[in-house]
Amino acid sequence: MTMSGTSGFRRGSAMREIQVIPDGALLIVDGVIQQVGPTRRLEKLAEARKADVLDASGRVVMPAFVDCFTQLMCGPPRDSSEANGAFAGSARAFRAWSPQRLELEGRKRLRQFVRYGSTTVAAACGYGLEEDVELRALRALDRLRDRPIELAPLLYTTALAWQQKGGSAWEFLEALGTATLPAAHSKRLLHGVVVGEGFPDDAVEGYLACAARLKLVAYVETDGEAVEPACRARATAAMGLEGIAPNRVRTLADANLAALLLPGRSFQCGRRPFAPARALIEQGAAVALATGFDNLASPTASMPMVLALACTQMRMTPEEALTAATINAAHALGVGARLGSLEYGKQADLLIMDCSDYREIPLHFGMNPVAMAMRRGEAIFPRLEATMEA
Repeated sequence: MTMSGTSGFRRGSAMREIQVIPDGALLIVDGVIQQVGPTRRLEKLAEARKADVLDASGRVVMPAFVDCFTQLMCGPPRDSSEANGAFAGSARAFRAWSPQRLELEGRKRLRQFVRYGSTTVAAACGYGLEEDVELRALRALDRLRDRPIELAPLLYTTALAWQQKGGSAWEFLEALGTATLPAAHSKRLLHGVVVGEGFPDDAVEGYLACAARLKLVAYVETDGEAVEPACRARATAAMGLEGIAPNRVRTLADANLAALLLPGRSFQCGRRPFAPARALIEQGAAVALATGFDNLASPTASMPMVLALACTQMRMTPEEALTAATINAAHALGVGARLGSLEYGKQADLLIMDCSDYREIPLHFGMNPVAMAMRRGEAIFPRLEATMEA
């Protein structure tokens, strides 16, 4: 399953075009895909005769998942019945963690993402509530970049952080955009920014203009109503679309940004509606999926679980869900030129799934279909019992 053939987001019916080669093969040289096609053709190539062979007969080979939004640097789990609120308790614990503890927690969590087939993870915080704590989290993420997974650090700015600091929203975001972002970017600590809901539209647009000048990806969290500001502000993706009004769906579909859906949040909450993926796709929106990992709001690192929720609760087809978790997610994160599909010149990040038909992948929830995960042509998660059994 290659997902090849497009240079940008897949929309509408194109999300069901996943390009399957029934008896296919890949030739990988120095971590980069050099050839993709029928096994019979690739076996005749001179380079293939010298190559090590990994036999994946009877299994699905597909692009690795790109988890394009997580709060990897979040606090510990908390019971929602806590007197002062689960977030307050978790944030308080997080702010007390040392840099060494942050790195340890991040490393433990990343192991889970690898096991479930994500080789690229966009990692934010949002629990620091103060600039120095958020920057401490970004520095911890920077130290984790030698891990097998590719990390894309995001600075997550919440209205709660602004309200805690005081002053106007414009001044708060202007200081971040003109001072904090350039400084962090110069140290290569940032891949993008996330703006939480609750900020005035003009302040968000000014902040994202600063991010655009630095060529950072930008996500905007909406309340389902304030979609237009995300479109005007040149955001890369809009989140928080569970309550999007029907008349806003077309606005979002016509914009050059992704509708980033986080079904894990709705599942965890129990009372929160799922985003209207069917309407978004039928109107032509570019839909992407992510775990939205957060120990409180969406405590899962499993993209296969997200696929199951997308198909059973949001009425997406398996093809649409897989597209949303690979090539569309890669473009939402700004890495679609080298990740998200299996085609010539792209990085060899791929999965061998322990099933014979891609449509089986979202049929089970809570189970892991990943037999092997590879990044740059190297196995980073082998399940030996799966790869050795015929």
